[in-house]
Amino acid sequence: MLNKPIYFNVYKNESDNSRAPTFKASNVEIKETIVIPAGTYDLTFWGNSINNKSGKPNPHLKIDNPWKPKGQNTNQSIDKQGGNDDTPF
Repeated sequence: MLNKPIYFNVYKNESDNSRAPTFKASNVEIKETIVIPAGTYDLTFWGNSINNKSGKPNPHLKIDNPWKPKGQNTNQSIDKQGGNDDTPF
């Protein structure tokens, strides 16, 4: 299980070569170690994403824990549904 989602931004490769990759980034600096424990994850590619601030395309790959309906919260310390009866207020 991941502590937080992992995002990989992809950048359009401007090339006239039909055999070139469509997305590419060279000399990318990884600023922290990325560990994905063995398990089941959701992989989502947002090829049509647009950056809200710049208005430019922002395609990215998101790796996250499997989606679960809100009623299936497995973290007992956090109850987003308001059903935690031992709240002290």
